[in-house]
Amino acid sequence: MKPDRTEITEEHLTQFAKAIGLASVAPGRVSNLILFELFGRMYTGTLDTLPAKIIHEMRALEGTAPPLGTLKQEAFSKKGILRGLYKKHYLLGAGSSVPMNVSLELKNNPERLREIVMSQWNPSTADLAPEAVAARIANGVTGLYLERKNRKKLTGEWIIYAKHGGKNYYLTLARHDEGDENILERVTDYCVGEFPWLAEQLSGAA
Repeated sequence: MKPDRTEITEEHLTQFAKAIGLASVAPGRVSNLILFELFGRMYTGTLDTLPAKIIHEMRALEGTAPPLGTLKQEAFSKKGILRGLYKKHYLLGAGSSVPMNVSLELKNNPERLREIVMSQWNPSTADLAPEAVAARIANGVTGLYLERKNRKKLTGEWIIYAKHGGKNYYLTLARHDEGDENILERVTDYCVGEFPWLAEQLSGAA
């Protein structure tokens, strides 16, 4: 039986972490906030956030899993309010991840769409049914996703984490467009109490 939304306890989150395989990724270094975020999204049926993809990215950062082809981790600017923190892209569900990355590829290389269309819609394909030509074009466009993966350029949303004592501490999940202020507020409100050293690190003193 699912717990009532007003009765989600730390024990629920601990059991949830074990159930999805997150407890063993970085013991003691995954915030309750991330667990709550994942728990809430699964509880409400938000399919864009797949725990397996997030867990794999964390394992890759820990050196226990191969990379998935996403953009490599990077630190936030030392001049910004998120200085002292890092971000790593994680892939959304295929229904969002593929269109997002294909759109970015076409935005950066607008001629690619014309090239794909012309390679499949020309005199040599005149004997094919329109549906077959359309399917070939669709496959060509989808292939742009694989190209980005091979170049390790796949983008998604962010895992926000900090480094302390030579280890990664995973703090929250964030969207590109939610604003640094909102990310900082969430980390400050919910993660500093769990990891007290984070307060000094966020101030830029560490």
